[in-house]
Amino acid sequence: MKKFFFRLNESIWFTPVMFSLFSAVLAIATVMLDTLYIGELVDQLPYFLLTSVDLAQTILGTIAGALLTMTTITFSTIMVVLTTYSSQFSPRVLKNFITDKVTMRVLGIFMGGFVYSILSLLFMREASIDHNVISAVVGVLFAVVCLAFFAYFIHNVATSIQVSNLVADLAADVHAVFKKNDGLYKKYDYVRLAEAPAKRTPESHQMVSNHVGYIQLIEIEALVTFAASHDMVIEVIHPIGSFVTKEDVVLICYQEGEATLELDDYIIIGPEPSSEQDVSYALQKLVEIALRAISPGINDPNTAILCIRHFSGLLPLALAESAEFLQFSSEKGKVIVPHINARELLHHTFSGIAHYGREDVNVLMASLEALGKIKDTVLREEMVQYMLAHFNEECLEPFDQERVTSITAKVLR
Repeated sequence: MKKFFFRLNESIWFTPVMFSLFSAVLAIATVMLDTLYIGELVDQLPYFLLTSVDLAQTILGTIAGALLTMTTITFSTIMVVLTTYSSQFSPRVLKNFITDKVTMRVLGIFMGGFVYSILSLLFMREASIDHNVISAVVGVLFAVVCLAFFAYFIHNVATSIQVSNLVADLAADVHAVFKKNDGLYKKYDYVRLAEAPAKRTPESHQMVSNHVGYIQLIEIEALVTFAASHDMVIEVIHPIGSFVTKEDVVLICYQEGEATLELDDYIIIGPEPSSEQDVSYALQKLVEIALRAISPGINDPNTAILCIRHFSGLLPLALAESAEFLQFSSEKGKVIVPHINARELLHHTFSGIAHYGREDVNVLMASLEALGKIKDTVLREEMVQYMLAHFNEECLEPFDQERVTSITAKVLR
């Protein structure tokens, strides 16, 4: 079930299709009301809710053409935004806008309005209806709702394209991953391990990948349930976000007898990483925006500093749950999953910033301040020295050197 909802969340078509189906049902229901029952209710309804068939056809035809035009404009706007996201921020953040609920709902409401108008026109004929109808008024209300959604869509585009809002949304995605992980930790007994534990039986069954791509989702809850029901230990070989090819071993089941686990039911492999469970990939989006900002072509260090300041709130949470392996246990089964390595995560986050920001003292100071939030003294000192070693000291003026020395002393204190 989790796999099904993950695919729906990743898809673009679901929300517009649901709106279109609802509109088709509404059109059929309204036409049936006009055809079968409106004659009995005509004296009880206000006059302004009813129109002649000729006027209704004119109104619905106008609405259908207008909504089709608005849908085209909306698609054009989306393409412009996607181009901006890709060129100015990062290609990895395109999906954040494409799958945004507001974007999908706007497309859905426009498509739904068009479907309603066309279907109502199809079934509305003077030969079968000799009285006033309500379909046109419903279409007008639908058009007003579409207009309100269009205004909200323009507002959403104008705000989402602002880098501060985009960075805040990406940081919120990282927090969402932490929240999901916290719920998983509370549900099961788990321990953090520095190395994979010894298995209780030498007999094992290897599960190999049938696909080429990135591990997007591991259904840990379902794996724990399966392990408990079959009294086995399941070891996931590759961590979330890893790239696997066909015939790569992804799971090993330690069990007496034959294992019946179907890999595709528990692990989703796709063409690109997903931030659904992958903290490292969610942070990578922020890193790429920072790197693009300090590139010579854009030269916007303030955006890079904004991203780094968000790191100061996110990295302590990521490092707090870092471990080589996580072991989830039930009464009769265990699941062992590779997890975040603290040193690798920090290197993955700051290596590009250290290299491409090696001549910007403000980026260096922001990085040092972010590293000061790390609780592990040894790791904090190692990363501070790493950042300082990459920086070009020839760019430092005496005042810059004084500021860097002061911040370094404060961070290492």
